[in-house]
Amino acid sequence: MPIEPIDLQVLFSRMLDVGKEVAMRNDLVNIAQSIQAGELVRQTEQQSNSVNQTRETGDVEPVGGQEGSEGGHGENEEKEKSGKKKQERRASFRDPELGRNIDITG
Repeated sequence: MPIEPIDLQVLFSRMLDVGKEVAMRNDLVNIAQSIQAGELVRQTEQQSNSVNQTRETGDVEPVGGQEGSEGGHGENEEKEKSGKKKQERRASFRDPELGRNIDITG
């Protein structure tokens, strides 16, 4: 299907309009982005200059050894388990030959 001269004439006359339309679309994206940025700045300024209401934190659990003798015993077991795990990790990653040989050949 060949392009006729009349088709080229119509295409060339519409090319300027298409270019303007694409430029306007790009400008609209930039304008919308700047409007959203301004709104975000306004909201953050309003939050920083006003007294904000705190959110509900739910039930608060006691921290540390306030649970009694059973809670302290459980913590010691957890510490022993975590210590054993750390020792196992250290043992599994150690290489006895690492750092003993120096390559001076270049």
